[in-house]
Amino acid sequence: MDAAITSLKLADQAVSTAKLQVAAVTADVLASGAVIDEKLADGAVSARAMAQGAVDATKFASGIRPVEIVTTFPQTGNVEGRIVYHKGAGKLYRYTKGAWTAAVDAGDVNGTLNSAQIADAAITISKLAQGAVDATKFASGIKPVEVVDAFPTTGNVEGRQVFLTTDGKLYRYHNGAWTSATAADDIAGQIVGTQISDGAISTPKLGAGVVTADKIAANSITAGQIAAGAIGATQIAAGAVSTDKLAANVVSTNKLAVGSGVNLLQNSSFTMGTDCWANVPWGTIPNLSLAITPLGWSWSGKTNPTLRLWQNSGPAGSNTYADIRWLRADGGSLAGSLKYAVPCVPGEWFETTAYVSAHRCQVELYIAWIGADGTEVGYSSTGSNTNNAIAGDANNPDLWLRLRVTGAAPANAVAASILIRKRDTQAGGADSYAFINKPMLCRIPAGATEATPWSDGGIVLITSGGIVANAVTAGKIAANAVTAGTIAANAVTAGTIAANAVTAGTIAAGAVSAAQIAAGAITTDKLAAGSVSTQALAVGTGGNFLSNSDLLAGMTGWAAEYSNDASSFTIGLRTDTYAPVPGAIEIRQTNANQGIEYGVMATDAYGNRREFAVKANGWYELSVYYFGHRCNGVQPYLGVFDAAGNLIAYPNWGIFPAYQNFDPQKSLANYSRFWGKVQMPANAAKAMVFFRMKGTVAGQGDSYLWLTRMYFGEANANQTEASPWSDGSVTVINGGNIATGAVSADKIAANAVTVGKIAAGAVTATAIAAGAVTAASIAAGTITGDKLAANTIGANQIAAGAITAKSLVLTDFSNMVDNGWQGGNLDGWGIQNLQNFYPDNSSGDQAGYVVQSLGRDCCWSKSIAVTPGETYAFDVWVYNTDANTANIYAALYTGAGAISYYPVVSTTAKNSWVRLQGRFTIPSGFAKLAMLLQVDKTAGTGGSCYWSKPVMRRATSGELIVDGAITGNKIAANAITAAQIATGAITTDKLILGGVTYDKIASGAVTAMNAGRVADQQVIGAGSTVNLAAVGISVDGDSRVMINAMTLGQYNLNGGSQNAQPIGCNIFRDGLAIFSQTYYLGVVQTIVQTSGGGSSNGTGITTTQYTYTAGLVGVPALYDAPGPGYHVYTLQIYCPNNNIGWRESNIVATAFKR
Repeated sequence: MDAAITSLKLADQAVSTAKLQVAAVTADVLASGAVIDEKLADGAVSARAMAQGAVDATKFASGIRPVEIVTTFPQTGNVEGRIVYHKGAGKLYRYTKGAWTAAVDAGDVNGTLNSAQIADAAITISKLAQGAVDATKFASGIKPVEVVDAFPTTGNVEGRQVFLTTDGKLYRYHNGAWTSATAADDIAGQIVGTQISDGAISTPKLGAGVVTADKIAANSITAGQIAAGAIGATQIAAGAVSTDKLAANVVSTNKLAVGSGVNLLQNSSFTMGTDCWANVPWGTIPNLSLAITPLGWSWSGKTNPTLRLWQNSGPAGSNTYADIRWLRADGGSLAGSLKYAVPCVPGEWFETTAYVSAHRCQVELYIAWIGADGTEVGYSSTGSNTNNAIAGDANNPDLWLRLRVTGAAPANAVAASILIRKRDTQAGGADSYAFINKPMLCRIPAGATEATPWSDGGIVLITSGGIVANAVTAGKIAANAVTAGTIAANAVTAGTIAANAVTAGTIAAGAVSAAQIAAGAITTDKLAAGSVSTQALAVGTGGNFLSNSDLLAGMTGWAAEYSNDASSFTIGLRTDTYAPVPGAIEIRQTNANQGIEYGVMATDAYGNRREFAVKANGWYELSVYYFGHRCNGVQPYLGVFDAAGNLIAYPNWGIFPAYQNFDPQKSLANYSRFWGKVQMPANAAKAMVFFRMKGTVAGQGDSYLWLTRMYFGEANANQTEASPWSDGSVTVINGGNIATGAVSADKIAANAVTVGKIAAGAVTATAIAAGAVTAASIAAGTITGDKLAANTIGANQIAAGAITAKSLVLTDFSNMVDNGWQGGNLDGWGIQNLQNFYPDNSSGDQAGYVVQSLGRDCCWSKSIAVTPGETYAFDVWVYNTDANTANIYAALYTGAGAISYYPVVSTTAKNSWVRLQGRFTIPSGFAKLAMLLQVDKTAGTGGSCYWSKPVMRRATSGELIVDGAITGNKIAANAITAAQIATGAITTDKLILGGVTYDKIASGAVTAMNAGRVADQQVIGAGSTVNLAAVGISVDGDSRVMINAMTLGQYNLNGGSQNAQPIGCNIFRDGLAIFSQTYYLGVVQTIVQTSGGGSSNGTGITTTQYTYTAGLVGVPALYDAPGPGYHVYTLQIYCPNNNIGWRESNIVATAFKR
């Protein structure tokens, strides 16, 4: 029966496997916990035997963890080694070291990974072992480059590649053979010279235009390398053939041609100035200046100048503009606007560009299309053709806004032109500028969207400005290639001919005429030895008419010419770093006033306008070096008059801006040079020279203009550049022409010095020799007490009876303005606009307490009682920086207190201490007197004025003293001043012997002169050098020496036909050469007739002709600064070719105080 047998009825081990039916043991018959591990046979528990969910985490033995399936990481019960499968991440994670991780260390991976198990780009260089990648690792279709020392002969397939170590080349297996050749179409980048075998590039390998200037070595192409007709226009890139690419004699005149180039505009870099550029006449802007902004200036290029358009005015009205056009060099005879254009065909595309800087104006760019009759049939413009007042970078024009216009030529157009239009000054502007850099006009493919890189258009017409200095050498010119027809007038200048380039073989017979050679073009270094014979020598046009044009003599010969506001300007000499040595004229405008100017002119000995004789219809040139700060510019002028003195012309060349605005450091190279030439009218007889300073640039507070090296002289009609500057001869000798100390006592004739020749204060005690002053030499009242130093005049210095009562004016030496400030206060004085009151002990005689005032009535003393007829002496030191006059006034009061002002003395001197002294006699009707120190201006404006040591003294008449009452012992020390000594009273015997010493001699005065002379003939042998004459001279202090030397040479008298003889002339100082020059003795021919007993009609007279070489070798003026001491100067002559005799050899040395 069911359940009849219980566990108690069964003996242990009674139920064996055999006793159980299949499936007899069910869950119902198993007691709880009955099945223990000992009851289970190995493998007895299968999946079928386990109930769903029967195995949970608790069923696992210790040390075994199941993998749990989770959606979030468990936060509790975590132990080391717990493993979960995260369904969201799709990864297996383990709990280790307090965190969940899915990472597997590479070292724990057994076996191999297939491609699906390796992420893309997971294997990097560092993951590959040395030698891991061999040929078997490359996929089909990929071949490695093998390194071999010999070509493989087996296993070769198409595309196999090897690097051959024996020649260092890469080879590929192709068409059954190994090859290293690379097709030209497959080369990217550039092949450098070392990759091309010598001679590998032949003519067929060169594409049209690929050979440019930078690809051709200098002189590598000679006539022998060029096949006839091999090089056409398409084979030569624009600008590719430059001077250094031409071998000697390969280019003759019939080979010259003009190429089109990329840029169709010549002189687009403005290196030839404004050549080829014009301000067309139909513009409506007044006063427009078209000029070049030189290199080194603001708003100029780094390697090229820029074109400057300056409108010197504010807004002029609506639709006001100016058009700038490029002008064909050969367009003078073309109709209408064809002269401004290049040829085109209908439908052809053109592009024009320009870098533009616009200041207070708008600039526009167009292409103008020109019809066959010269009319303009259309215009092209785009949105990028306008610059509206954008200035850009002042130092790099390549960063300026680049305007661009493109367009296709209309059907009725035959030419295209660049048109640059400057609009009017914008509202609020006083003027406006436009600067143009690198304009360009070129042909382009239809629809091109990017600007063509700029290139220079080169030079079509070869003129002097278009040839690089020294570019044309003898080797570049074929024999007889230069003929008269190939040289433009004035094209050959000194700068375009290399030294020794012109030889007899390079000039065709009659090729060079006067019209082909610019004035001064052929200098000594341009002539090959022996190329110029005596028959070719000619005389030049002349030199500079202007004296003291380098300002060595200060302002001598130069003075103010005109101003419409003279009080706003000052003029003087500048000698510091702003002026080249020895100086420059300085014109300064002291304020910002607009529309004013100031002129300076050449003057004669009397300060009047100097007039120079000129030839009717003659050509003349004018030049000047100029430099400025904040200055609108300089305007050079000539005034031309007829024989009656009537003004007939005012030639001028416009205004040249002068706003360099830096310190030139004494360098003339930093100055700009103006040059112009003009043909005189048919009725011209004389001319004057002057220069106008055109005032301060708007917006600036003041301005300066400096001028030096002025030049006016005759010119050549074909002259294209300035003559080298030279100073004119000095015709006026005044203080500026005489060096300090140059005039010593022995240079002054007896009685030459009269009262009119002595400047105020010039005669001091040390300048008067003992006994030189007698009564006859002194004007009545001349010597006053303040003129005599203590103990200067003793009994030996005064002639008996020289001093009479009539000659004396006695002065009360009490200062009537009883506070002369030297107590350190201004008690009793009224001061207007006081700026400062301070002691100055470093300024010489004027040292003391100084008042600095910006007032008009600067200082007003207290008044004192006076009597009509009394004389008062006024004395004060003044340093005036204001443009107006400084004055002493006598302020006089009537008894009723009414006041009147009387001028006593004044000065116009500026920026230096000046002593003002004057006398004033009290007129009737006045009872009180005050001293007034005044500057004639509006109080509180202008510059400061400094005053020191004011003195007012009462003078007493000598008529109150009985004749003879004053004896020597009655005269106090220093009592006799200039006012007490009569005219002529001081004679030579009254001056102390040796009283006039070197330090008392004025600058420029001659201190010593000596000469050396050898009159007899001295013969110098061929190739020999002889010292012909010498002179010694003593030099004091910082004095200078002027050397003059000459000698007469003669060679081969009575000989045959002669040639000019070169002579070397040297001047030595103490054995040191200070001058060396080569001269030539010319050929001289003399005819002498002697009587041979012939008849009266000349029959039988013997004619003798002498031909010889002779001439004067001289040094007219050599300036030297030898330093103090005794110096010897020697004239030395060298004769390289023949024996030459020399007579009358002289050398003169003149020392003068600097």
